[in-house]
Formats: sequence, structure tokens, C-alpha cells
Amino acid sequence: MAAGIRENELITPDLGEVGDARQGLASKRPLRAGVLVSLLIIASVAIASVGLVAFSYFKDQAVARTTAQAGLYARLLERSIERYRYLPTVLAQDLAVQQAAGSSDHLLAVSQRLDDFAQVSGLEAIYVMDGGGTVRATSNYDATVSFLGQNYGFRPYFIEALAGRVGEYFAVGATTGRPGYFIAAPVAASGVVAVKLDVAELQAVLAQADVPVIVTDGAGVVVLSSKPGLLYTSLADTGLDGSIGTDPRQFGQREILSADWQQLDEAQVRLAGETYLVGSASIKAPNWQVRYLLPAGQVTSSALGATSLAALAILSVLLLATFLRSRRIEVALATSREARKRLSAANADLSRAQFRLRQRDKLVTLGHLSACISHELSQPISAMRNHLAAAEFEGGAPSENTLDRLSRLVERISGITRQLRFFATGDEETPRQVDVASVISNAVDLVRHDAEKDQITLQVEVNSKPPLVEGMSLRLEQAVVNLLRNALRAAVDGVEPIPPARPMVIISADSNDRGEVAIRISDTGPGVRGVELERLTEPFVTTRVSGEGMGLGLAIVDAIASEHGGRLEVESSDDGACFSIVLPVAQGPSKTPPITPQASSDT
Repeated sequence: MAAGIRENELITPDLGEVGDARQGLASKRPLRAGVLVSLLIIASVAIASVGLVAFSYFKDQAVARTTAQAGLYARLLERSIERYRYLPTVLAQDLAVQQAAGSSDHLLAVSQRLDDFAQVSGLEAIYVMDGGGTVRATSNYDATVSFLGQNYGFRPYFIEALAGRVGEYFAVGATTGRPGYFIAAPVAASGVVAVKLDVAELQAVLAQADVPVIVTDGAGVVVLSSKPGLLYTSLADTGLDGSIGTDPRQFGQREILSADWQQLDEAQVRLAGETYLVGSASIKAPNWQVRYLLPAGQVTSSALGATSLAALAILSVLLLATFLRSRRIEVALATSREARKRLSAANADLSRAQFRLRQRDKLVTLGHLSACISHELSQPISAMRNHLAAAEFEGGAPSENTLDRLSRLVERISGITRQLRFFATGDEETPRQVDVASVISNAVDLVRHDAEKDQITLQVEVNSKPPLVEGMSLRLEQAVVNLLRNALRAAVDGVEPIPPARPMVIISADSNDRGEVAIRISDTGPGVRGVELERLTEPFVTTRVSGEGMGLGLAIVDAIASEHGGRLEVESSDDGACFSIVLPVAQGPSKTPPITPQASSDT
């Protein structure tokens, strides 16, 4: 046994990094579920945070938008009123208006004049009142429902104008029952001139809004709205009997009900059970408040959309990270499996090397023993042959059977010495390129007589010229002969008392795509009876009965195959066995011409 290698010792390659990977994987397996849960929690927290930030952002944006929209509608209403704010003051300077306020002359002509002004300016009515509030001239003098003779001294706009100031007021007409915006100015002769702006013109400003836009007066009553159902409702629980301000007939006979309104915070309200974001703007004259309501669901939808995109991005990142981690784990597992395969292969190679070392130890010992036995047996055998030959010439042998038995005994002893000599002598040939077909032909010639004697069909199947091999021709021929003789003996052993067919031995040669050529010898014998090749190639191991063989033939063949860089293989079944000598094909042209072996009787 070689120094430094102990029997049954297995090697362990330096696979530190693989070991670390396997250890890491083993330690992480119990944590995989926890890591997954942690990732899900982190993702949920991240998505929830994104949702909160998105909702806050879109809410701020929506509040800013509602405030801007409320300011826009406030300016539109102011401009609509501003167009007529100067008119009463201008009319108050007209002499006809001044005369109508103080006398009864020419009232019809003044009314007609006011009618012309109303039609040009688009006002619902222009009328002149005396100091007591009675209408003396009006643009609708000839209408079915006319202001002429009506008294509006109770209206706040009349009181303001009579006091020398411009009065402005929203009210439901006491005469027509239609709401309007009134602007009045004082007339020099202790009278008042007023105009009525149809609310429909102001309402048209809000009609295009697709969300609730409401305008409330100083008391919180809705005077204008894009939603007609909210008109004349109160946002405050005050004066539900209709007496909201100082004018008990401001809204006519309408009952001012409380709107289903709840201020949630500075930017949110609930109206009729629905939540809105609210933006507001003020109109100084009149004292109105414009509110623009945006459904909070729009903000929620926008926030959900942004959150969904963020969640998709986060989940994509997590999936990508999980995929990459899985790939790393797969790579680590593949590396670990590959390392285990290499380790198993290395251990198998070491086992085979240890087996061959044990064989070589036996063969070395056998070689020394063979040298001694060959030396001691050679002379007696020669002498015995000489005596037997002399006895045959002289006719002094006891009997023919005795001579035959002695001859077989001598041949057996001679065969033993020839096999032992293989281990006792070194290589005497120089390796050259050898023709495999010639090796097979010569080996077949050496055993053909034995096959014919035992009535065994010996079939050679070398259809094409097999490639050359690098080696020693006599050694290869000896290996093939040993396998052929084993096959012939096995074929004889496989014959039944009444054989169905003649026993057969087939020898063939073919090459494969791995740059090897295989010499195959198959027989129709009983096979190797489940004995593994490593056991068969051990010296003195045989499947034959005691006394029929020493068990050195396959050991010699295996040794010769190893010398040539090849191997011995076996396939066995109930129909026989097939032994193969697999040799590497010669590479490149040989420096010496290829050898065609000559038949030899030394096996």
C-alpha cells in the first residue's frame, strides 16, 4: 500500500465556499416563512404610508382647487352685479326721474322711458318711488303684474337709499313672487330709484358647474345654487320661520328649512350624507359667501390610483428581489449538488485507486512469489518432459492413460508458470501503434483449435478496419487470448444435456465518439453469476470449480488494459457474459511503423 493513503480512507475536497452556502441555506430554511411575513408587513406598511401621503397630497391639491374655483365664481357673480351697480345712480340724475319722484305729472312718459332703459339694459324692472316707498313710475307699467302703485318702503334697499346710500338686497319679489337682486339709489327730490336684476342671470353663472356650488347670504341662507334643491335652505339653525333678517318678507311665503349640512373640519363638510371638500370665497357687496364643493370620493379615487401604482411598483420590486434571491438559492443549491457530485466522484476514484493499490500489492507479492516458483518449477518440469519423451520413444511407459495424465499435469504446471511469469517479468516491448484487427486475428488463431475441439462456434465480427491503438502487441494479444479462453470455457459450462443450439463465442471491435476502441468477447455461457468486476479481477478469484483455474486470467487482462491507459468492462445476463477491453485510440502519426502482431502460443 502506498505511503500516506490508508485503506478505506475517503478524501474531502476543499469545498469551503460550498459548505458555507449549504450551511447558510440550512440556517435560513427555518427563517424563510418569517422573512416572507416580514417582507409582507414591510410592503403593507410601505403601501399604507404611500396611501396616506397620496391622500394628503391629493386632498391638499383638491382644497386648493376648490378655493380657486370658489374665487372664480365669486368674481363672475361680482362682475354680473357690477354691470348694473352704477345704473340707479345715473338714473337718479335724470330730470324726468326726479320729477316722477316728486310729482304726478308725466308719469306715463317716465314709465315708458324706464321701459326703454330696462329693455336695453336687460333688467327685469326699473322703478321710481316717492319718499314713502310707493312706486310712481315703473318699466312694467303695462304688465299684468306691475309694480305701479305698490309700496316697498319696508325693503332694506329702500331704507338705505332714502338715507342717501346705495342699497343692495336679495329678496323674493313681493309682487311677482320671483327672486331678484335689487339696487337702489337716492333721488334728489326725496325719492328712490331702483332696478331689479333677474336672479336667473346670476343662476346661469353657476349652472355650468358639475359639482355643488352654493351662495349664501349673511344669515347662511342659500340664495343661489347649481343644485336647485338647495335653494332657500339654511346652513345654520336660525330663523326657520322665514324671519332670517330684518325683512320678514325677504323670501316671501317660503319656509326656510335647515340643510343637512355638517362642517367636519376647515376643509371638509358633509351634505346630505355625502362628504365634500369645500373651498370658499367672499363677495363683499353683497355680503355673500360662495362655496365650491368637490366630492371627497374623487380624492379617494386619485389616492387609490396612485397607491395602486405604488403598490404595483413595490410588489414588482419585492417579486424581483424574491426572484433574484430564489435564483441565488438555486445557484447555491446547484453548486452544492455539483460539489457533492464531485465529492462522490472523487471518493469513487479514491476507492478505485485504493482497490488497485491493494491489487498491485498483491500482484507485487505475487510477482516475487512467481519468480521463485517459476525458477524452482522450470527445471523439474523440463526434466519430467524429457523423461516422458524418452519413455514414449522407448515404449516403457506403464500405459497410455498414465502418460496422458502425466502430459496434462505437465501442461497444467507449464500454464501456471506461464501465468506467474507475467507478474515476474517486466515489459520487454516498446509501445507502438498496434493494429487491433491483427491482434484479434492472431488471438483467434491461437484458440481456434480449442473451439473446434469443444464444438464451439467462434464468430469474428470486425466489419471495418478499427483504429490503431498505442501499446504492446504481445501484451494485448495475451489479454484477448485470456478472454477468449475464458469465454470458450464458459460456453462449454453453459451447454445443457440436450442443447437447443451450438454454444457460441463472438469477438468484435468497434470505436465510439469518445476516441476509444472496444474489443468485445461475448459467450453463451452462464454469465458471471452476480460477481462484480472488481472482485473478478482480484488474483486467485475464480468462478470455476476448484482445481480448474487459479483466477489469474482476468487479473492479467485488467493489468494489461491499465498499462495501455484503458479499462476492462463486463456485461452479464442469463444468456451469457460480454467482456470488453476498452483502449484509447492512438493520437497522431506514429514515429515507428504500426505493428502487425504474429501469432504466439504464449498466453
